[in-house]
Amino acid sequence: MDHFQTEASARLRELWRTLNEREQQGLRDSLAGIPARRRSLRVRGLVTEDGDVFGEVLREWLREEL
Repeated sequence: MDHFQTEASARLRELWRTLNEREQQGLRDSLAGIPARRRSLRVRGLVTEDGDVFGEVLREWLREEL
């Protein structure tokens, strides 16, 4: 599990750097319960159709890193 978390964290950090400021803000807002409506985040698989963060791994990483 530790290896998985380390690998996931590195990959998510790389992905974060490819997002523009609006996309990053959309993910930050989604942590506060504001649905992320950016199509680019849905296409990348980062948020659901409802605008919620996709997956607990991503949610936890955002909470820890931001």
